Amino acid sequence: MINSPIEINNQAFVLSKAFLFNRSQKNLPFLFSSKTVRKSKWWNTFVGVVEKFGNNPEWDANEFCDFCFKNYDIKYPHEMSKLTIWKNFVSRRENNQSLEKEITMDILNSFNTVKAWYIRKKIDFNNFTNFVEENPLWYTKISPYLISCSKYLMLQLTKIEDDGIINEVNKSAKFVRTLKVFNKLQELMPGDII
Repeated sequence: MINSPIEINNQAFVLSKAFLFNRSQKNLPFLFSSKTVRKSKWWNTFVGVVEKFGNNPEWDANEFCDFCFKNYDIKYPHEMSKLTIWKNFVSRRENNQSLEKEITMDILNSFNTVKAWYIRKKIDFNNFTNFVEENPLWYTKISPYLISCSKYLMLQLTKIEDDGIINEVNKSAKFVRTLKVFNKLQELMPGDII
């Protein structure tokens, strides 16, 4: 939550830098530089956007600016002040958070499935090797998200001639590295997690 004028100015500056970055990615001409933004005619617009939306718990200047450029093809700062854009940003962010929770649970359930198999077999769990060697269809029993985390499982996947599972794992890989569960998996399986 942004409570003071100093915080508002700081967030406005962060927003302006994100705006400059996104504008440069689209090869649009500069409206101002990061050194002169506070003296430009656009500064009050950035402050206004932060005052309008910055008190919301969902506020993140960089994410919001990225969202505006990717989804609305904005060209000028005042375009970020539209309430419909903000509502769509919040909605998208909530959907992403529920998706992250779902993926996290999927990974943890798969990890627990493998561990339970090791317990049933009375084998110490320290990697996925025995599970893969004794289960020819191992890739159907665990989440593609978990497969995309593991160096060993990804290597074993190259030996399978099922394009469907390979494509699914490749799609899953882009989400996994952004999840909080990824760090936990690195603790549980040091050396194996990508």
